[in-house]
Amino acid sequence: MIGMMTWKRLMNKLTSTAIDRLQVFSECFVIHPEATKIFNDFDELRFNQQFLSDQQCMLLTGETGVGKSCLLNEYKRRNLAKYTSNYAAVPILITKISSNKGLDSTLTQILSDLELFGSEQRKKRGYKVDLTKKVVNSLRRVKVELLFINEYHDLIKFKSTQDRQIISSALKYISEEANVPIVLVGMPWISRTVEDNEWLHASSGGES
Repeated sequence: MIGMMTWKRLMNKLTSTAIDRLQVFSECFVIHPEATKIFNDFDELRFNQQFLSDQQCMLLTGETGVGKSCLLNEYKRRNLAKYTSNYAAVPILITKISSNKGLDSTLTQILSDLELFGSEQRKKRGYKVDLTKKVVNSLRRVKVELLFINEYHDLIKFKSTQDRQIISSALKYISEEANVPIVLVGMPWISRTVEDNEWLHASSGGES
């Protein structure tokens, strides 16, 4: 591996043109047939969203470093390119779970990613804000078509079966009430924790 000091010395020797080319290369995405299948599944979820009352949701699993996050970011980049900068909607939303955080922190992160969460919204007249309902209303308002919850394993690891069921029920409620399909993204073992959840869609490209 190139050390940090060696990397800095290398960058100092590169011309601005070479740096620009290196940046373009680092953002290069090569479409593999499996990636195309997964992208098609994402498109199908968004298409069916218009016609289904009970949204189809899915799992996307894979070991660390296989490119799950890169896949999500590329799908988002390709689809957001279809919209102008003035477009008010947020069709694709990617939320990343922080390690060892609970459901409330995840819902707060979703609102933060939508840039709709402020300190004044945490409490109102001494009452705790219902984060689940607030997420539902916010997803509706900005017309989210597909919600990715990345690093889902960090939300459910070390949780009891009962706690995992509470999390699953909350996400199912959000998906149904907001009319938004959800893709849970994480390590392969998460598939064993959601076997009884009929709301999750078993897709041919749903695991990678």
